[in-house]
Amino acid sequence: MARAVPKRVIGQRYEIREPIKSGGMGHVWRAHDAVLGRDVAIKMIRKSLAGDSEELAQRFRNEALIHARLTHSGIPKVYDALLDAAADGLYIVMELVQGKSLADIKNVSGGLPIHWTACLGVHLCAILHHAHEISVVHRDIKPDNIMVAVDGTVRLLDFGIAVTPDPSLSRLTSAGKVVGTYVYMAPEQIEESNITPSTDLYSLGVLLYQLLIGKPPFEGSTGQLMRKHLFSSPATPRSLRPEIDSQLDELVMRLLAKKPSERPEGALEVGRRLLSHAPSGSGYLSVPGLPELVHPTLPVPSARGNGKLTGNPRPEHRPARSISVSDRIAEAMQLFANGRVSEAVASYQELAEELGKSGPERAVEAQKCRIRAAICRIKLNQEQQALEELQIELTELLRIHPATHPQVLEVRKYIGFLLRFLRRFSEAAGVLADLHGDLVQARGSASDDAVAVRNELVRIRRQMQDS
Repeated sequence: MARAVPKRVIGQRYEIREPIKSGGMGHVWRAHDAVLGRDVAIKMIRKSLAGDSEELAQRFRNEALIHARLTHSGIPKVYDALLDAAADGLYIVMELVQGKSLADIKNVSGGLPIHWTACLGVHLCAILHHAHEISVVHRDIKPDNIMVAVDGTVRLLDFGIAVTPDPSLSRLTSAGKVVGTYVYMAPEQIEESNITPSTDLYSLGVLLYQLLIGKPPFEGSTGQLMRKHLFSSPATPRSLRPEIDSQLDELVMRLLAKKPSERPEGALEVGRRLLSHAPSGSGYLSVPGLPELVHPTLPVPSARGNGKLTGNPRPEHRPARSISVSDRIAEAMQLFANGRVSEAVASYQELAEELGKSGPERAVEAQKCRIRAAICRIKLNQEQQALEELQIELTELLRIHPATHPQVLEVRKYIGFLLRFLRRFSEAAGVLADLHGDLVQARGSASDDAVAVRNELVRIRRQMQDS
């Protein structure tokens, strides 16, 4: 008589049933939760990788922490996250989604129906709006990470390389290591530049283009894809499929803009524009051969908007406050950490203005608040304004401090990185070369800042040669 194969159980409650998906980082399994009597999905890091790469293991832990912050119905819930070194190492227990992966239906000759594609896009925009509201950037929007569930809703999966403004959660990869999928990767992601919600919008543009046309805007080897995303413009969707509306054509091309500042203002704006190309009404959108989709809706903007800011934020009138300056700065920092970046800018500016009226003895504190406000603008895609404000503050700092003063070094670093982001390569190289020399003198050649600036200079020189 054949011997029964022993059940594989982890965490003393999850019985592994069958594989769902495999990737470079690990496996996703269907499992049964014996305690609650339900099926779940379990993502486990490969044993060989967990032992050999602490960075990869830390990235996996951070995925659980970031994923747990997300509460939108379009993102599978995290039920549990455990480290059981004696059994299977790191794993995340999540809601099991029943449905069909977009990867199974993406390559359709001539593209998918326009109204079905627009409907799917609206669902994704609602999910992205939620993530971006709390400053989570997915960084890997692609068909493999999107599912149409059996109830007609859309799910966005795999936050393994997502980033947040929280320093404890965002440094997930080594310097010089690009993560993501090149077919869908935004130029700033390739360049390892400032990652913002607009990075996800570019990937969404690639996805919509692929669904509408039947192939992505750029194809080729990794090197070819990198060059095309950075320097080439694809054929417009309408030139390849004339029945595409001119407004939809323009929206997709705006999403594919090389500069983040030239892309739409946010996922909510994109969703509203896509909504006009999706069928109206309620119930389900049925297309032969495709999963059914629920007719989508979009969230009402919260009181703080969608994290974008236009112009100079003006805080509402508030009564005089008795709490200390340090407590108010801590409040502004918390606003930023919570993704409420516009409010953080307004708070810093309000405090800077009040301190500026208090006489010369508060000038240093006022300047620190202005610098913090300018740095916050980077998260709002206001790179040019941030650069101009930091250059003004640097001039003031250099009147009273040497070039190697810690605050001066920090502001110079931001200025150099912003110049590179704005593709002012010669200016960036000059600023960062001088900065590198001063960092070596002040902190040593092996310091984190010196190494980061040296790596940035290498990237700039490479870009100058390629351009």
